[in-house]
Amino acid sequence: MSDSRENFDAWFVNVLESLYPRREAGFVILMIAFPLLERYLRQRVGLPAEDNRLTTNFYDELRKLFPKLRDSDQARAFWQIYRNGLLHQGTFSQKRIIYGLASHDISDTIYIDQNKGIFCVHPVLFARQVLEQIRNDFATYEGASSVAPPLSTVGPYQFGPETPMIVGTSVTASGDWSGSPSKPPPGRLSSQVC
Repeated sequence: MSDSRENFDAWFVNVLESLYPRREAGFVILMIAFPLLERYLRQRVGLPAEDNRLTTNFYDELRKLFPKLRDSDQARAFWQIYRNGLLHQGTFSQKRIIYGLASHDISDTIYIDQNKGIFCVHPVLFARQVLEQIRNDFATYEGASSVAPPLSTVGPYQFGPETPMIVGTSVTASGDWSGSPSKPPPGRLSSQVC
């Protein structure tokens, strides 16, 4: 298993597993799952992170993962309510006539009331489905299409000769930590975040 996969499991899969039993963690669970899903879907369609406009292909990939979303317009509304709302405002967006709910009391990952214009997402089922998809296609998430920044790594860093060595998490293209006298031994620090 690669360091990236070990980090993914340690930082996201294991942390989310610890949150699933807590009903009050629904927002936090979704706030973790959506950026992971966004990176994965952007990689699937070759859409760079710098590109702020999501494409129809992006929403089509979202619909493949969550077939309850009937078309690109509905997928776009879903994304606006949940991803944009939670990650920009810490609550569901109200820019659309469709409203969002989250509940542990539904049996499907996503429930849509077409008549009332309401989405409902089960946070745990949603996160589990996202993580399962990524784990089954980790090469895409990791960067097979090279449109996303490299994944974070853990390593030692020293700011200068008179400062102590610290261990931290950073994105480095090569895996070498600039300014560090040595790269950490493989796997030794792979699942730590400082």
